[in-house]
Amino acid sequence: MPDSLDRFATWWPRQNFWRYLWAPVAVSIMASEIIVAGMSALLVGRVDRGYMLTGLVTSALVSFGVCAMLFFLAARVERRLQHEYDLRRRILDSIPGAFYLFDMSGRFLMWNRNLEAVLAMGRGEIARAHPLDFFDAQDRPRVEFAIREAFETGRSSVEAVLCAKDGKRTPFYFNGFRLDLDGKPALVGMGIDISERKQAEAEMVDAKDRLALALESSSLSIWDCDIKAGIVYLDSHWAHMTGALPGVTIMPTRNLLKLTHPDDRDRMVRAAIRLFKGDTPSMQEEFRFKTASGAWKWIRCSGKIAERDAEGRALRAIGTTLDSTERKAAEERIHQLAYYDSLTGLPNRSLLMDRLSQALSQAKRFGRSLAIMFLDLDDFKRINDTLGHYAGDELLKQAAQRLVGCVRTGDTLSRQGGDEFVVVLSEIVRPADAARVAEKIVAAMERPFRIAGQDLVVTVSVGISVYPTNGSDDVHDLMKKADIAMYAAKRAGRNRYEFHAADELAGS
Repeated sequence: MPDSLDRFATWWPRQNFWRYLWAPVAVSIMASEIIVAGMSALLVGRVDRGYMLTGLVTSALVSFGVCAMLFFLAARVERRLQHEYDLRRRILDSIPGAFYLFDMSGRFLMWNRNLEAVLAMGRGEIARAHPLDFFDAQDRPRVEFAIREAFETGRSSVEAVLCAKDGKRTPFYFNGFRLDLDGKPALVGMGIDISERKQAEAEMVDAKDRLALALESSSLSIWDCDIKAGIVYLDSHWAHMTGALPGVTIMPTRNLLKLTHPDDRDRMVRAAIRLFKGDTPSMQEEFRFKTASGAWKWIRCSGKIAERDAEGRALRAIGTTLDSTERKAAEERIHQLAYYDSLTGLPNRSLLMDRLSQALSQAKRFGRSLAIMFLDLDDFKRINDTLGHYAGDELLKQAAQRLVGCVRTGDTLSRQGGDEFVVVLSEIVRPADAARVAEKIVAAMERPFRIAGQDLVVTVSVGISVYPTNGSDDVHDLMKKADIAMYAAKRAGRNRYEFHAADELAGS
């Protein structure tokens, strides 16, 4: 087909009149041909049947040719129109959202199948509906305002729940634009299903609530540190924990460090440096913090790096803090019960044996001497039976206090049970050093004790074994030798001390 005809065929479908004029035009041409043929015959005076027949046939052939050409163009135009319609339909249906186009009266002019699927409606039902019909009473005012805003300003958006014919409710985000359609304003737009986003938001809110509840019940405090700026942000739990002003606490890290116990500062700084350098993936430390009331609280701090720059330098760290004061106190109580005598507060037998083993190992390693002193209060059973257990317990506590004043800080004083005590003198130079301590103990016990409103005089018998003089490197053997020496002191008249002798061990 020539280019001009092809251009005409392309132009022709865009005209609306072709659908109605092609048949009348063809009939008019045929009638005109017949009239022209008849008039020509009359004018030339040759009205014979043959000429008339020839004219009519010619006219009919011309009219048929014209009609055939018009029919061919009409068919081509119809195919092009159908192709354009199908293409436009496929484009609209390929849009992932719900496409719509309606005029100011709310009459739908165009939509895609996604809108039909969401509404569970056919084309006829949508064509007869108004856009506001698809929303419930709660969302309708907002949707109506958004439509009016789009027509007035040219654009608007709104979130609303789309109500389908089958009762299904789906949250959508609608975005609309005003356009001129044949000189009349219309609104075109698209709705996106935001069900997954809404569900994610709901899950996030639930997770946030659960986290807040967990933090509330666990007393955890969240902190966020801007390392470059040297600022730390602590949530409201920190204020509750430390007695600070209610709300979020923001302070320089240097101020936080100033409120840390002096004995814990260096350790916390070293732990933070290792974390910043990446030497450790996380930090777990406990430190003492000075509260607003001036009291010290144990704080357990956990943290990790949340952000680094391109060169690997730490920019931001996050973590939690927890008041561990009660736990530390409980651990201390457990340790006290496990390793200390509940009456006198002195180390018990378990702790004594541990310290004695360490002291003996050090003595052997560095060639030093140590002494073990076994003490027993004379006539304690008689006093305990006569005045009662309360008086006996008070006597033991006072005796323990006097014994503490007789030994050095590095030495170990232990109560073994009943009225028996053990002293471990580490790092003595000669046995005479142990003798001087024993003399102090005997003299301290000779002073009267004030018990139950009366003065009591209690003496003590002391037995001493010395390493390496007594030739044993076994703690139990040294303890046994000191015990033998103590009984030797009792046999010698009490209120005295005795060193272990080799012949006593042989006779035992």
